Formats: sequence, C-alpha cells, structure tokens
Amino acid sequence: MIKTIFIVWDKTLSTSVFWEQMKNSDSSHIHDFDRLEEFVFKQNKQLVSDWMFGKYNSEEICKKVSKSIGLNYKTVFRELVMSTANMRFVDFRIPSILKRIRKKGLKLVIATDNMDTFRRFTIPGMKLYDFFDDFLISNELKCFKYSVSSGKLPFFEGFLKINKLTYKEVILIDDSVEKTGYFEKIGFRIKYIKDKKDLLNHLNEYIS
Repeated sequence: MIKTIFIVWDKTLSTSVFWEQMKNSDSSHIHDFDRLEEFVFKQNKQLVSDWMFGKYNSEEICKKVSKSIGLNYKTVFRELVMSTANMRFVDFRIPSILKRIRKKGLKLVIATDNMDTFRRFTIPGMKLYDFFDDFLISNELKCFKYSVSSGKLPFFEGFLKINKLTYKEVILIDDSVEKTGYFEKIGFRIKYIKDKKDLLNHLNEYIS
C-alpha cells in the first residue's frame, strides 16, 4: 500500500527554467539569455552538477556568470531570483489535485536534483508548503536521487527512516529513467511519465 508519493520537480511538475523571463521578446536582456544559458548549461555542465550538489551557492554561481558574460552581477542574481520564485506547475489543475491527494491521507514529497534556489526562492515563491509535506533536495542532501551507496539509497533513506516507511510503501513519479535497475530490484517503484497528460492521469489515480 502506497503511503508516500515522491514527485520529481524539473520536467515532471514544472518545465520552468532559470532566468526564463530574460528570453522574453520584451526583455532588455534577451540577448544576454543566450550567452548565459550557453555558459552555464552547455559549456559548464560540471558547474551545474556541483551547484546541485551544494558545492556552490547561487551568489557564487552568479559571480562566475557575471564575470564570464560581462553582465552586472546584481542583474544576474536578481533575474535568477525572479525566475526561480515565479516558476509554474506544468498544468493549472495540479494544485487542486495535490490537495485532494493529501486529503486521502497520502504524503506528497518533492524529490529534486536541484540547487539552493529551490529552498530559498521556489518553495516560498510558489507557496509549495500548501501542497507538499516535505522536500528532498540534492543541494542539501549532498547526493542525487538515483545515488546508490552500500546497497542503500542515501537520497531517500533519512525520510524513510523518520517516517518508518519501507521501499514498498512509496513510489517515485519521474520523467527520467533509473538505468541501473536497482530501484526495481529492492521494490522501490517508479512511475515514468512522458508529459503532463501522463502526470495528470497518474495523479488522478490516487483520488479516484
């Protein structure tokens, strides 16, 4: 029997991106967005990984971006905060569905390979405490959601222990595939979704 549903954030619950508003046609920084995205997400993928792992905070990243592309640091940081605080769910129906699931007695937890921006800006900006019971974030846990160590899943172990849950009492909803097969081996189920229709259909199963 499922007692807790873990849901991935990026590309599952939300498709919003960092510095998103800078690429709008009416933005004075529309040309800066391409250079920023190129530097952070294409040229420096290890930097992104380190950011998600908690080795850098947002201020340190923004200083690197500012120096690289020649855009004022305060602007880079301000636009980052704005974009992460104003992220959106993939569908307007998500909030009401999440509330109905929790009324059924199930716990909902966001499980995300993410940066310090998530706790600092996204959670308060979107009032996510209204919809979720907890948040597991790689930046804080110092490991990624699909990490395996000594036969354990360090990303999830703390939550499972505190809440006295077994692998068979939880499920993860994700858009990306766990390639080792270890989750399946230990009975930790993963529901893979392809798009928002898939997500909505699966979430609705818990309130039907």
